[in-house]
Amino acid sequence: MMTVETFLLVPDTNVEVPLTLEQFNMKFINIENKERYQEIQKIIKDSNGEYYYGFIKVTYNDHILFGEEFIDYLLIYWIAITDLLYSFLEDEFVEMIVPGYEVKLSFTKINNDVIKIKYGNDIFNVAKKEFIMKLLSGGKYFFENHILITSSSKYQIILEKIYSMLKSLVD
Repeated sequence: MMTVETFLLVPDTNVEVPLTLEQFNMKFINIENKERYQEIQKIIKDSNGEYYYGFIKVTYNDHILFGEEFIDYLLIYWIAITDLLYSFLEDEFVEMIVPGYEVKLSFTKINNDVIKIKYGNDIFNVAKKEFIMKLLSGGKYFFENHILITSSSKYQIILEKIYSMLKSLVD
């Protein structure tokens, strides 16, 4: 089973990993946390809808593929992941340097059901459709809420790309 979660860094917070669960909950907000939605809105609005930090956590069969060790601008991460998935669906292999870090991330199609993910020195084989669907669904949630909170259509084209990829996987 795979999960994709997006965490927003509470502004003016210093982070040194690893964190205790209590420290983590004080410093980060899961963007799907309805109880903290007003706080999420304020952070995004106060950042002019652009410059807010956080990370994307991807867990596969209880193993964290990537997470809080890569904190940066959330918009950059989600745009990069969207573009990476788009290229992968076209070419069946894609590679990039993680924004803000000197770590390579690549996706390689093994067969119709499996993708090999290489992340730095780590290699994982994951279920292709589940992996892509979960990442796209996470990106969809992120951009829909970003657009709603900022009242800006600046990233609508990214959201349309996500809708298109989701539709192609379902058809």
